[in-house]
Amino acid sequence: MEFSKYIVPVISGNESFGTGFLYKDYLITANHIVTNKINSSFRFDGNWYKLKTNSFIVFPRDEQWRYPNEAQDLFVCKTEIYGSDLILSRSSNKMNNYKYQGYYFDESSNDFMNVVTPELKLYHETAYNEKGEKLYNCFSCKGNVLKSSNSGGPLFESDVIIGMLIRSIKHQGGITESVFIKTDYILKEIEKGLIIFNEINNPG
Repeated sequence: MEFSKYIVPVISGNESFGTGFLYKDYLITANHIVTNKINSSFRFDGNWYKLKTNSFIVFPRDEQWRYPNEAQDLFVCKTEIYGSDLILSRSSNKMNNYKYQGYYFDESSNDFMNVVTPELKLYHETAYNEKGEKLYNCFSCKGNVLKSSNSGGPLFESDVIIGMLIRSIKHQGGITESVFIKTDYILKEIEKGLIIFNEINNPG
């Protein structure tokens, strides 16, 4: 499968950059990347696609998504793109070696650069925020340092996506903890969001 084709850079306005990925005909990314949703786009096959307000499937009901609701930092919308090969896991992560793939925005070239980070290892099966509160829909890994514009990118276990990056935390002692939303939670939120989406767009 050509994974990288369906992992895309995302931009919101002139200041917010990140990563997303295409699953079926959905764009999945971190909500904090696209807070300015009416001015957000993603790039696929060299073309930019603007997010449409009537396409939103999942986003936090409370836009103040940060602590203690960080695990809700999820945005999903329908797109014009079909045929993604990406697979999302419906089970919790149990392995110990993962690979992140995504983009970061390089200011020197004023463009997005691809990054693949191997050898991330499971740190906490249930992640914590900086207040020490559990994020039940998240897990965390330690390993290579990830950049802020990597947010929204997928974490792979072999050929299957198991999580989406929402943030990294640097601890004393040099450990960098990267927090990921679990894909089983993402899939459940898409299923719930589609019910509301269909009711709104197909009344009666």
